Amino acid sequence: MKVLRKGIQIQILLFIVFFLMGVSIIITHFLPDQLTVVNLVTIAVVVVFSVLGYKIYKNPDMTVIVITPKEEKTIKYLTYGYFIVYVIRMVLSSSQVLDALVVHLGSGILLMGIAVFGMLFQYRIFKGK
Repeated sequence: MKVLRKGIQIQILLFIVFFLMGVSIIITHFLPDQLTVVNLVTIAVVVVFSVLGYKIYKNPDMTVIVITPKEEKTIKYLTYGYFIVYVIRMVLSSSQVLDALVVHLGSGILLMGIAVFGMLFQYRIFKGK
């Protein structure tokens, strides 16, 4: 499958934002009194990365990178996995089934792990395997 190079760059940027969201989950658990500040910083980072992503998208570079079906599936599974872990975290954090520390730390670490793997995987594709 052929993918534009700037599409891969935007996906790398997206996985960086995913990583920062995982960090945000852990930080908000340990600093609940600073929740407003953490949320404002998170929103600011997301806005900055959105503007950067828009600039990359508007770049006239039309270089094509060929990815294999296996790489395409891996990218798909990483994004689905991130979504599933994030939804499970939201459901478990509103229930009293597990301790909040376990839910926040476990989900934050899983989300950061998925994001790091996604960044490295996309970077490997970007650099030409």
